[in-house]
Amino acid sequence: MRGPTDLQRDALCELAHIGAGSAANTLSRLMGGRPVRIDVPQLALADPAQLTGLLGGPGKRVMVAEFSIEGGVDGLLWWVLPFEDARRLGGTLLRKAPASVHFSHDEVGALAEAANIVASACLSSLGDMVGLKLLPSPPDVADGDMGTLLKSSGQKRFIAVHSGFHSSDEPLFHGHLLYLLTPESVKQIFKQLTVRR
Repeated sequence: MRGPTDLQRDALCELAHIGAGSAANTLSRLMGGRPVRIDVPQLALADPAQLTGLLGGPGKRVMVAEFSIEGGVDGLLWWVLPFEDARRLGGTLLRKAPASVHFSHDEVGALAEAANIVASACLSSLGDMVGLKLLPSPPDVADGDMGTLLKSSGQKRFIAVHSGFHSSDEPLFHGHLLYLLTPESVKQIFKQLTVRR
């Protein structure tokens, strides 16, 4: 797989920053106005093992909400939270402390709904920038080892654009917003950007 050019890399990171900012603002509102910060996006041409290292390393238990990107861009959007961080966020959304060491049905539902709202805000902002109506598919929520979950996606290598996010107030948590793109989708995004300029 051929990686993006420097110009495409800069454009994708700029778009990811805008999308992540919209996602962070939306998540902040869901949490009653608690601030959520984002990190500078990074882009990598990576295989599942390399991405596993970026997201905490092998054996790291996480909750992942996976979305297919619909509306003209071929790719996936992953919302990733370490297990304990997801439990804290789920408890905040439900306004009650976690009851066990496993996700409850209510916690999974609250996190899936939050992920869907965040993904919709993220893709809407990105779509506005490239002139496409981008929407997330219904989320596929999974809990497990990061490496295993990435391998199950079926992709051998990804053009991955990664933005970290974290709270700066209780409940403390961090996570990742990850675009997994194909070379064709990068070309389509860049073509749309060129047309609109």
